[in-house]
Amino acid sequence: MAFRINSIRACAVPAFAAAMTLVIALAGIGAPSFWLDEAATISMTERSLPELGRAVHRLDLVHLAYYLIMKPWVALFGDGELAMRTPSALAMAAGAAGVVALGRRCGSDTTGLVAGICYASSVTVTRYAQEARPFAMVTAATVLATYLLVRALQEPETDGRQRAWLAGYGVAVVLVGLLNVFGLLLLAAHVITLLWTRAGSGFLRRWLVATAAAVLVLAPFVVLSQTQKAQIASLQRPTSAMIWSLVRFMAGGERLILLLTALIVVAAIAGRVRPPQVPGLSELALPWLLFPPVFLLSASLLHPMFRTRYVLFCVPALALLVGAGLVALGRLWRPLTAVALAGVLAFTIPGQLEIRRQDERIDDLRAAADIVRDRAMPGDGVLFLARHQRWRTSAYADAYQGLTDLMMRKTPARAANLDGEDVTPAVLATRLCAVGRVWLMDGGGARRPPWVRNRENLVRSMGLTETLGVWHYKGGSIKLVARSGSVGANGCGREPAA
Repeated sequence: MAFRINSIRACAVPAFAAAMTLVIALAGIGAPSFWLDEAATISMTERSLPELGRAVHRLDLVHLAYYLIMKPWVALFGDGELAMRTPSALAMAAGAAGVVALGRRCGSDTTGLVAGICYASSVTVTRYAQEARPFAMVTAATVLATYLLVRALQEPETDGRQRAWLAGYGVAVVLVGLLNVFGLLLLAAHVITLLWTRAGSGFLRRWLVATAAAVLVLAPFVVLSQTQKAQIASLQRPTSAMIWSLVRFMAGGERLILLLTALIVVAAIAGRVRPPQVPGLSELALPWLLFPPVFLLSASLLHPMFRTRYVLFCVPALALLVGAGLVALGRLWRPLTAVALAGVLAFTIPGQLEIRRQDERIDDLRAAADIVRDRAMPGDGVLFLARHQRWRTSAYADAYQGLTDLMMRKTPARAANLDGEDVTPAVLATRLCAVGRVWLMDGGGARRPPWVRNRENLVRSMGLTETLGVWHYKGGSIKLVARSGSVGANGCGREPAA
């Protein structure tokens, strides 16, 4: 009976943190518009398996595991905001339970609870729990791998259970790598932890075997993914602004930077109380928090490969350190932990509200879809002036179903990409002659590539010179043009007399 009560108590706190994370994530999850990358998820997961296979052979191989997870989910629940983003919310909730478990094993029950609450309330955690991309799942997988490593460290080297935990660790590492190759930087952080805690030579050998097996399984996938480096060719070398953006990203906003930094310092200098063979929170969380972003930023000086979301899986380490810092404050004055935690939660409220705005993402694809849906007429054509515009319409495809895509030669699924394949200008000119109104979809921006101007000039030369409306939204603009009474010699000819 006592064992059952203890088991219930052991599960209650992780379940509370998971439930708190899920409730916060689901609140307003459909408010922000889908953005470009989420449109890619919708486009890929709604294809047949052969079409998906052809596409990832050319691009997005690194996200194949995520697309395969999402494909049956989309088939069951559809492609609305709630349906598409719920798997990420569930993954972040699982991560919260893991954070509590790590905080307990490497600190105390109170540390686990406080760290779980900090994780659940993190603006960054909520932001990516409300996004239909793989980064929340990567985060959950790294928490799982780290927990399995700690459990293995806790077992005696002569106990077969240590090998079982390490076998599970190897499987978790494979999952991490399949969801995000950069997540494998966690292995280097674990090496630092093991050396810092002076793990036994026997354990190190078993860890190397488990890790080597996982890397061997992942090797073909990692090698193939290197053939698609062009997908990150647009990334820039690190700048001071990029580093500051990383700090804001990890903290969840500028308001929290000083407070969280102070708590991390407190956690680092407060010492640790731990069972034998289990790393303290500093030894576990500091390498996890610092090594992946520092390495990626340093490597990007030679070959740019850094985006803040690539290191989202380090946020659980931040929550563990903040939790440890808050508990350490309570040793000075017991109510101080609760007071400081309340302060952290209060500082997250503005950020939590901000990320739920419709236009919080890079582009507001819902606004564009609403404009077209409300004003389009049967027989209208649509012309995508800028790259990715056809791709973006995958997010709210119903708004564009009644329009004729004047530029499309092959659909994205048939072309095995996200943009599709376009017709020649001559074919476009012929198609323009067959419509009376055209929606010009532009990506916006100060720099306009030559092909954008060329397509606009062709539209005008075909007599579509009357502007019926211009709308701007975050990430682009839309212009509706109609045919005027007559056109030049190179156009479609004069309109027949009334």
